[in-house]
Formats: sequence, structure tokens, C-alpha cells
Amino acid sequence: MKPNFNTFTFSGTNTAEIVIKEPVRSITLHALELEIKNVVLDESVYANQNYPFEGRTIKPIEISYDKKLQTVTFDFGVDLYVGKAKLKMEFTGKLNNQLHGFYRTSYKVVDKKHWGASTQFEATDARRAFPCWDEPDKKVRFHTTLIVPKHMAALSNMPVDVTIQPTGDEYRKMVCFKPTPPMSTYLAAFVVADLEYIEATDKNGVLIRVYTTPGKKEHGKFALDVALHTLPYYADYYKTPYPLPKLDLVAIPDFGSGAMENWGLEIFRETALLVDEKNSSASARERVADVVDHELAHHWFGNLVTMKWWTHLWLNEGFANFVEMLGVAAQFPAWKRRVRFVAEDLVGALHDMDKPSSHPIEVDVNDPAEIREIFDTTTYSGGGSVNRMIEHYLGNEFPKGITKYLDCFKYGNAATEDLWKILGKSSGKPVSDIMGPYTRQAGYPVIFTEEGSRNGKSILKLEQMRFLMDGSIDETYPLWNVPIGVMTPATVENPKFMYMKGRRMTIPRTTKWVKLNAGQSGLYRVAYSPRMWDRLTDAVRAGEIPEIDRIGLLDDAFALARAGYVSIWSALGLLDAHRNERETYVWAMLAGKLNGVASLVRDEDPEAMLAEYARKFFKPLVERVGWDKKPGEGNLEAILRGVALSNLGAYGDEEIIAEARKRLDAFIASGTLDPDIRQTVYTIVAQNATDEDFEKLMKVYDSTDMHEEKVRVLRAIAHVRRPELIRRVLNLSLSLKVRSQDTPIVLSVMAGNDSARRTEWEFIMENWGTLLTRGGGLGWISRVVRGVTEGFKDRSDLARVEAFFKTHSMPGLDRAMQISLQMIKSNMKWLNRNLRDVESWLTDTRVPLPASEQVSAPHELR
Repeated sequence: MKPNFNTFTFSGTNTAEIVIKEPVRSITLHALELEIKNVVLDESVYANQNYPFEGRTIKPIEISYDKKLQTVTFDFGVDLYVGKAKLKMEFTGKLNNQLHGFYRTSYKVVDKKHWGASTQFEATDARRAFPCWDEPDKKVRFHTTLIVPKHMAALSNMPVDVTIQPTGDEYRKMVCFKPTPPMSTYLAAFVVADLEYIEATDKNGVLIRVYTTPGKKEHGKFALDVALHTLPYYADYYKTPYPLPKLDLVAIPDFGSGAMENWGLEIFRETALLVDEKNSSASARERVADVVDHELAHHWFGNLVTMKWWTHLWLNEGFANFVEMLGVAAQFPAWKRRVRFVAEDLVGALHDMDKPSSHPIEVDVNDPAEIREIFDTTTYSGGGSVNRMIEHYLGNEFPKGITKYLDCFKYGNAATEDLWKILGKSSGKPVSDIMGPYTRQAGYPVIFTEEGSRNGKSILKLEQMRFLMDGSIDETYPLWNVPIGVMTPATVENPKFMYMKGRRMTIPRTTKWVKLNAGQSGLYRVAYSPRMWDRLTDAVRAGEIPEIDRIGLLDDAFALARAGYVSIWSALGLLDAHRNERETYVWAMLAGKLNGVASLVRDEDPEAMLAEYARKFFKPLVERVGWDKKPGEGNLEAILRGVALSNLGAYGDEEIIAEARKRLDAFIASGTLDPDIRQTVYTIVAQNATDEDFEKLMKVYDSTDMHEEKVRVLRAIAHVRRPELIRRVLNLSLSLKVRSQDTPIVLSVMAGNDSARRTEWEFIMENWGTLLTRGGGLGWISRVVRGVTEGFKDRSDLARVEAFFKTHSMPGLDRAMQISLQMIKSNMKWLNRNLRDVESWLTDTRVPLPASEQVSAPHELR
């Protein structure tokens, strides 16, 4: 491969060793946006004993392209010999600016703009860089050579074998890399740029380097420390050595995803790899640890053993999502990474998988756009949550089974059922029967509980059905094998577990509170009877419920209220019981639930009352944590401070707003501001921004080359509320001032800005064609479309969105569009059902809702 940074093109040659199994006249490969020429099939190198002559070389009589199928076909006009052959070809392509395939990236060296090139091939973009069979089960050994300017670094999956001077080109070097193990095309990678690095060797002798553009290598130290810990940690966990001699982690200024797990050459956007000791926040450190450990996990699950087809993508991403948690928790136990998994990943999965149009974790896909669509929360966090369930179910037998799975399929491909079979055989348990429904069926169950008695003994009657966020019924009535963990005051430390394998089940009942799904170990929700909710609320107020279970209760209560299975009074009452809460991730959940209600009642009668309630709710927390860091504080305290201050500011506390302005002015004057509160300060100022305030924030943006700092400002200004500033930010997002990889950040954050929602939707409709070519694919557009439209709540907005979707439907976005419409209709139902109750609750929270007005299981299940 030879990139040309003057013309933004590349050229290359490709030789594929193939086996022709039956007489054919043509050969078809994947190729997209490539011009292919000088194709030769060499059948003379491997003379075949089935033919009475030594073989031949042959050229195609026609080369044809199928843009829809993204293929090229070489028609040779005669039957090809059965046996081994070499297919040789030359090709050229564009170093695009679309953040996929082989693309260009820019950076500054001594204030001068320089160009480099990087790759992003997952899922189906290797075909943009070279002709190939671009499917995960077509594993090959890659022998890569890069011809690059002499002063540039050239990286690929394996170490350099030899570097030589090309004949007649004194300004370039030819870098030849050692051959890779058999691997899928989407894992091939190369980077060409001005780079510097730091390095160390892990305890198993693997050389690890962190590469950056000039002047930033010291910011790679934290990521290097994480990799030095986790690469051998995973080798021990999997009981399988890391199979390559080196590992490079490269920070690229332009990268569409967070990172990519290319074997031996992981590529990251800068905010996912670099940490500035003076200017990075606690949350930025946690993100870097998460992303590094996630990508490292793939070297076994994904790279060593790869899914047979994208239907089984969750084997890659769900496992990395789960094991990422283990790696971070092992290195940084004070961060409570297992708790955050529940608060973010499990809860995120529950909300992504609860729509009538949600897809199963295992989903059939064919078109490249469909494949990109499933790189979503269901696949990542849903898959991770299923792995967490398996770990709980199998205990120590889980990692033992994983080791056997890796050994059985190493350097090959596997499907979900292959994993179930090996885990079942290793543990002696019916893993496929228990876990299979969670990956094959769409959604997950809700367990309805009702108190009763039988033969004079108190019991709980349990009944399951698929949970849908809008309260609708899946008339196929699917069933799951549900792990029922029972927690009572007497079993908080040692809950009792059993499996619910049918539609209904009864268990003994205590006269005190009882909570199911102890430790949130299962992927399901629980709907309690009114009296049970009251007891659980009292137990929360008394501090009797563990942290993870409080998170689960809150999320269940508000999701069930949306579906109509629980009164909004019960949900808000449970929230109010947390006034003395101490834990960071519970507070984050409380803030999220309160913000969700605030968004729904915006421009409605209870809006001002809810804002007043929220200020009173967060004020004691702010008084406790304050603005300034205290000696001995860790990450959790820093994150909690951000939650407290940002929420009190968002609900209009004048003292907080004034202090944020004061601290921004001091930062601009002195350059000093605690990085853990910078995002909070910038955001509060932006929410209340005058033109002068906005210019101050843009001054911060313009004066830094630290990507993390630029992203802080972009996130902040996406919260502006004045119409003229909203439009200015939207226009900025598509300007040359914002890297294309950061456009999705601005639009995704603004999607949650109630003041900007309609304006942003107009902007999206106006710039639809431009957005489709910016930022690296349809995945982010899907998320933004959902984020913006899911906040609408009246018929006129619904009609406008429906009209746009009808004329702009396309593969890769259809499901997102369906879900958006379902959410708008659900919001309308929520308002009809709950608006007056919210107002009544805010008027007097001491008056309980009569039991007759509470809601429980739908009549269809009785």
C-alpha cells in the first residue's frame, strides 16, 4: 500500500493465494470505491496433477462492479483449473475523509498542518482499502508492506520484518511487516503519520507501545499503565497467552468510533487513550481505562476466536463489555466498576431492549447498513448483561468454560450455540436452555408479584411476560428462564436464588419487605404490588437496601410507571426516599429519573413546581460536597460533585449560576480550574449564556489543542437555550472548526436539550444529505435521530416526524425510525396518564395514592 498525501489517494497491489474447488469462469471479491487493473490469475505456480500440462497465467476478459453488493467480478472467459492459484491485482483508491476504509487524518506539528492516514475496517470497510473476501469467517494470513515518506512512522498488525529503500524513490521507505496469524479482514490495520511513542514490556514479555502525534506522548502514560496491568490479567483470566509479540495503541486525531481492536494495532480517538495529568478529569480517566480494557478483551473474544457472521456480533462486543468491567475493577477497586456496570450498562440495555421494534441480541443481518445498525446498546450492554448472568449462574465454572471455548476455536470462528455447548459441557448445567432465550428472543421479561396465601401460609405469586415500555402486549407470549434472587431483611448478605421456568411460580413470603432480582443479577424487571412498593420505599428510607438494588428499584419504578404498571406516585415516592443518599451512582440514577420527568412536563403546569422541588432535593447534596476538592477524595467524590452542581445549576439555582460564571472568568484569566468541575462550569454557563458568555466558551475552545478540552466545550455549548445561540451551535457542528468525528457529540448532546429539540430537528431535516456523509457512518445518525425525536410529545410533532420518515427510509435507519415513533406515542400516553398526578404529588407528597388507583399486572395475564 502506498498513500499519496498530495492527491489524497493510495495505490496498492494484492496477491491472494486461493483454492479453486470446482470449475468456474469467474471470481468475485468485495471491493468498494476502488479502481482495479492488471488482474492476473497465476495457475502455473501450483501445477495440478489433474491436468496434463503445467498450468498457465490468465487475465480476465471483463472486470465488472456491483455497487449495491459492493463486489467486483473477474470474468476469465474459460473454466479455471481446480486447485491452488494466485490471484494478483493492482488497485487505486481515495484517502477519504469519511473515517472509514483507508482515510486521511490531520494534525499540527509546530503550528503547521500535516496529514496522515489510518484505517477503520469494521464491519465491512476493508473492501474500501483493497479487494478481498470481506467476511469474518474468511480468515487469512496478511503479509503487509507499506511504502511511505521516510520521516513518517508506518504501523500494522505485526512487528516490522525489514525496511528497505524502494528503487528510484529516495524520499520513501518500504516497510515490510511479519505475517499475521489467520485473522478476519476487518481486523487488518495500518497507520501512517508523524508519531512518537512510549513503551514498556508486560510481565509476560509482550512489548506495548502507546503512539501519539508529536508533543503528546507523555499523555499516553496512564493508558500504558492500564495495558500493562490488563493484558496479562486477561491472559491469566482466559488461561490463554496473548498470541502476538507486540501491541500498539495509537491515538489518532480523527477517528469515528471510540476505538478499534485491530489485532496488535489498536486505534483510538485521542479522548479514549490520552490523559493529561493536569487537565484531565476523573471521568476521563475512567473512560480511558474502560476503552483500553474493552479493546484488550477483544484480542481473545473477537480476534483469536471470531464470530462466524455478524448475527453473533454479541460474542465479540457483549463479552468485551463484560470483561472490560472485570479488568477495570481489578486495577481500580475504589471506582466501584461493578456498580457502574449496573447503573450504565444493565440499565442501558433494559431501556434499549424494551421497545416493540427492539431487536434480539442475536439478530439476522445481511446488508452492510443492517450490520452497522446492530453496533448498539442491545449488542454491547445487553450482551454484557447476559454474560454477567452467565457468570452468576456458573460461578467459577464460567472462566473455565471460556478457556475451553477459546482453545477449541482459536484462529477460527464460532457461533453462539458453540459457546453454550462448551459452557454446558464444562459446567454440567443446561446453559443453552437457560441463557438461549435471552439472546434469541427480542426483549426481556417483567415479573409481576402479588401477595397471597395457600394452606394457611403466606406466598408470593409470580407471573412473567415480555416487558414493553409502552405497556403493549407481545401476543406471542415468549417465556424466559428467570433467575429469581430473593432478598429480605434477613438475607441481604446471602440472597436465595431459584429459577422461574414457566409462566407462573409461587415462593414463600415474608411479612416484611422482599426484593426480587437481588443484586440486579438478572436481565428483567419486577413489578410489585402497591403494599410491597410501600415497604420497599420505607426500607430505602431506612438504609436497608444495598446500593446496586436501590439503582435497580429506581429504574424499574420509573420504567414501570411509563408502561402503566406502577403509579407515578410510587415512583416519585421512591425517589423522594433517597434524600439521605450517599452513593455516587445512585445519585446519578436519581438525577436521570428526575430529569426524565422534567423533560416530559416541560411547558406544562407542573414545570415550575418540579424545578423548585429539584432545587430543594439537590441543595443539601451540594452543601455537603461543595465546589472544591477535599483532601483524600477519589474519583467517586469528584463525579458526585459534578452530578450535584450540574443538576442544581440546570434547575436554575442563581447562586450556582453566578459561581459558575465567576469560575469561568477566573479560569480564562489564570488558566486554573479543577478539571473535575470544568464540564460542570462550562455547561452551567452555557445553559444561561449571554453572547458574551458564549464568546468566552469559544475562546477556551480556540485556545487549546487538547481534544478532551475541546469536547468539554462542545458538550457545554450544546446546552444553550437561547434560539439564536442554538442555531449558531448547530451551524458550528458542520463547520471546519469542528472535526467530523465530533459532529455527533454536539448533535447527540443537544438532542437532550429541551430548548433546542425542535430547532435541531429542523436542522437535521435541512442538512440530511450532508449528515449522511459526515462522522463515519449511519450509526451515529441513528442515535441522534432517536435522541432528538424521542423527546417529542404532541401530535403535531409526531405528524412531522412520520412525514419525514416516510420519505427518508433506508436500511440501517428503519429500526431507529420505528422506535422513535413508538417513543413519541409513549410520551403522549405518559402525559395523559400522569401529568395531573405529578402535579398532585408535587403539591403534597404526604398524601398517598389510594390503593385502588395503583396499577399492577395487565388483565391479559390474570
